[in-house]
Amino acid sequence: MARLLAVPLLFAIFTVYSAHAQPVAYIGSNNNNFVSIVDVPTNSVAYLFHLNSGASVDTSDVSTDSRFIYYGGNVVTAVDTSNAAIAGKVEVGNAGSNGIAVSPDGTTLYVTSSITDTLTVIRTSDFTVTGAIPMGLGPDNLDFTPDGTKAYVADQVEDAVYVIDTASVTVTDVIPVPGGSLVRNVSVAPNGKFVYASSTGSNIVTVIDTVTAGDSPRNIAFTPDSAFAYVPNGTSNDVSVIRTSDHTTVFTIPTGQDDPNGVDITPDGRFVYVTAIFSDDVAVIRTSDNAVIDTISGGQLDGLVDNGRFIVNAPAPVRAIPALGEWGMIAMVAIMGIAALLVLRKRFASASPGR
Repeated sequence: MARLLAVPLLFAIFTVYSAHAQPVAYIGSNNNNFVSIVDVPTNSVAYLFHLNSGASVDTSDVSTDSRFIYYGGNVVTAVDTSNAAIAGKVEVGNAGSNGIAVSPDGTTLYVTSSITDTLTVIRTSDFTVTGAIPMGLGPDNLDFTPDGTKAYVADQVEDAVYVIDTASVTVTDVIPVPGGSLVRNVSVAPNGKFVYASSTGSNIVTVIDTVTAGDSPRNIAFTPDSAFAYVPNGTSNDVSVIRTSDHTTVFTIPTGQDDPNGVDITPDGRFVYVTAIFSDDVAVIRTSDNAVIDTISGGQLDGLVDNGRFIVNAPAPVRAIPALGEWGMIAMVAIMGIAALLVLRKRFASASPGR
């Protein structure tokens, strides 16, 4: 009889937790330093944790193997995505205030600061600062090339893109952005063939050519095949879809948000997640038809992350204790199992000889 009860219980637990074995989005809330881990298939919060004091969820990057997500701030912090535990941290003060990027091989972090006007290098194996180099007057977001030989750094004051040789950690070129104003974000295409830089003040995205976008373009995310780039526009509250074959804006998606800034794309390229600073929500766009299919809000979403990558190709950490709703599901199935057990016992008893 115990087996009859165990089967529905195991089925309930499997049903509850199998939903978490999917890629997830780490949505940071800058106003309270909480990180909400959102299941991509269900768009529901699967896990919640608080980041240590000094770390900033305002800027993040994900290692190539999705094992770690890194956060900037006065204390640069690594979070192990298997259990949401702090895997390493190092205090850098104002030197980590703006952008953060992890090298493709996972060995090195670059962090930038428009306060100290520097780029700081951190070794991830032991979280040690190994060096720092002076930059222009306003270094901001940055990105590595796929082979890791170069890094590109946007400069919001000089309206230029700095090119860093990673072997020597030196500036090898400074590329002015024609017509650029507040060049804050830069992204390298997954195929490494071109770089996009967005100018928040002049409403353009530069491919070291120029593409007209919406009002105040922010961050940039490429589809895995490099065919399209998605750019949230903070003032016009929409997302520009740029076709990279001819660097043309082919679609504009109203998101219904207030100041969309952050953007990342799922590993399979099917969905785009857009975070908004003032409406504290996340719009989910289906790339097959560029439709907004869901909006995530509530909970601890408050002052959302606006720089860097935040989608991890790994399941959410498994909670030691199920949430209240999950307990309810387990209890319901358990009650059904017990009821079935009692019915069977009654039937067996009535069918026994002498009854």
